[in-house]
Amino acid sequence: MKNFLLLSLLLTLASNPTAWAQKIPGASPEKHIRFLASDELMGRMTGTAGNNQAADYIAAHFKKQGLMPVPGTEGYFQKVYLQKTTPPQSASITLNEQIFRLSEHFIVLQGAAIDQELPWVFAHYGWEDDTRNDYANLDVKGKVVICKMGASDETDPREALQLIRLKRDLALKNGAAALIEIYNAPYPWPIISRYFGGSSQYELAEEENAASALSFLWLNDPEKTLTSALETQKQGTLRLQSGGMLIEKVASQNVIGMLEGKDPLLKKEYIFLSAHYDHVGGGTNTGSGGAMTPEDSIYNGARDNAMGTTAVLEAAAYFAKKRPARSLVFIAYTGEELGLLGSKYYAQNPLIPFKDVVYNFNCDGAGYNDKTKVTVIGLERTNAQALILQGCKENGLEAIVDPVPEQNLFDRSDNVSFAEKGVPAPTFAPGLTAFDEAIQQYYHQVADDADSLDFVYVAQYANAYVRSAELIANFKEKFKWAEGDKYEKAYQSLYGTN
Repeated sequence: MKNFLLLSLLLTLASNPTAWAQKIPGASPEKHIRFLASDELMGRMTGTAGNNQAADYIAAHFKKQGLMPVPGTEGYFQKVYLQKTTPPQSASITLNEQIFRLSEHFIVLQGAAIDQELPWVFAHYGWEDDTRNDYANLDVKGKVVICKMGASDETDPREALQLIRLKRDLALKNGAAALIEIYNAPYPWPIISRYFGGSSQYELAEEENAASALSFLWLNDPEKTLTSALETQKQGTLRLQSGGMLIEKVASQNVIGMLEGKDPLLKKEYIFLSAHYDHVGGGTNTGSGGAMTPEDSIYNGARDNAMGTTAVLEAAAYFAKKRPARSLVFIAYTGEELGLLGSKYYAQNPLIPFKDVVYNFNCDGAGYNDKTKVTVIGLERTNAQALILQGCKENGLEAIVDPVPEQNLFDRSDNVSFAEKGVPAPTFAPGLTAFDEAIQQYYHQVADDADSLDFVYVAQYANAYVRSAELIANFKEKFKWAEGDKYEKAYQSLYGTN
């Protein structure tokens, strides 16, 4: 039945499959990309001057097209405050007459400077919930809590990583002086140590409080010999020395503009057209880029994500002249490369109630290796599939589903910040059929500059995004997740539907 309905909708839409192509008046994707991916912007690293220049450019374009600022913004800007944390250069733990060294044996995740001999207590998993309290009958006040990673033996490694803040808060609530979690996730320790201990980390800023000052460490114990000894010993003393984390505040911004829909009823519903405009920087301000060369130290980010940002800019220009039934919000996020921070901030501080947002059409990608296609991450997961297929077909492109589901790409772009709220939210990406050499030679590499792009394909891609967005914005039916999707419950909770 579902296949029959999809076929019927496709036949209805397909009366003139190429009639829409090249309808964006005065389209200028190359102009946009050559600015956004220029050396002058130094890779658009969040919090840098180049990132701010990109934001100014996007805001100026929104203003030129007559987009309205969304209430709560300042001149199209939603301020986003981040916290940059740089790990200490020196630290050590002396425990049971053994000296553990920074990076080799442990890493510091947070905490102020400390140099003390302290009592320690083993607290199993250091976890508390309705069924269990590992702190029951333990006196941990002023002591170092040592515990295993996660909440139980069955905790999934990814879930264990997500519990970090909760476990820190539990230790603090019980009066601990520090928390040492014994690392046992399957990710190789050298990678973990290099990632968390070798460079600055970013997160959304939190107010200065006792939690951020609490020393929190991961201690590697691959053979579990130390864990076994501590479980038996239960308590003792240790010496903890750490230079402490350097914490700096970083200001950035999401850029947001709005157009009201023309339908008296549907204009109360909002479609979000989104893309992130930040990248991983250049020179001494870099994030997760690959190797620099003697000739080039700038990660221009033409594919990731000047292409996506440009598609949203083209959409703003088109819809300013041809308004659809529903209202549109155009949003360019900062901080995606640092952990989806711009979209996370918006989701925590929405300017339009999520119950009024019916669809998020995100635009992001790593690059392309097939110029006949567009890859839509989550294409089959909402009932807008036929609309997107048609929007691409009218522009000579084939829309395909995620070819590498094992990479979990759906949950690795800004669309997930809306999906978690329940809003149907796929990501429109350039034609990718595999993570092969054609992708990897540009993904987060200095080679990803404007001169390496095929601008005929870039224009097709932008047109296909805009046309698909138009079909979505004029769709008369209610948007839904596919039955059984993992975000369906959030959808039902948000919109109050079954």
